[in-house]
Amino acid sequence: MKQFILNNKMLCGIIGAIVLGVITMSFQDSPFIHPRLGVQEVYEDTTKPKKKLSQAEIDSVMKEVQKAMEQVAEEMKNMDMSQVTAEVNKALKEVDVQKIMNEVQQSLKEVDMKKIMEDVNNSLKDIDSKKIEADVKDIQQRRWIVRDSLKARCVVP
Repeated sequence: MKQFILNNKMLCGIIGAIVLGVITMSFQDSPFIHPRLGVQEVYEDTTKPKKKLSQAEIDSVMKEVQKAMEQVAEEMKNMDMSQVTAEVNKALKEVDVQKIMNEVQQSLKEVDMKKIMEDVNNSLKDIDSKKIEADVKDIQQRRWIVRDSLKARCVVP
C-alpha cells in the first residue's frame, strides 16, 4: 500500500480532494448545520395569487384604450392652434421686460455696499489676533511637552 501511494501521488491527491468534497457537500442541506449557522428558513408565500386576465378581458381593455386614444385625437383636431398661439403671444406681451430690469436695478441700488463693508471691517477689528496667536503658541508648546515626555518613555508617535 505504501508503495502504491509513493508511486501514484497525483492520483492519491485527486482522490483525497474528491473525498473531502463529498464530505463537505454531505453537510450542505443538513438540518443540524443550519440552526448552528443561524440560517433562516424560507417560508411559503401566504398571500392569495392574483387572478390572471383572460384574453377576452385583455381585448376589452385594449378596445377601451383605443376608444380613449381616438377621443384624444379628435379633441386635438378640434383645437384651434392659431388661438393657442395668439394666447401665448398675448401672455408674452404682458410680460414687461423693461419693468423687470428696472426693479432689478433698483434692488441693486438699495443694497448699501458701504454699510456692508463697514460691518465687515468692524467684525474684523473685533477679532483679537494677538489672543489667537497666543493660543496657537500655547497649543504648540503643550504638544512639544507631550512629545518630549513620550520620547523620554521611548514611545515616539
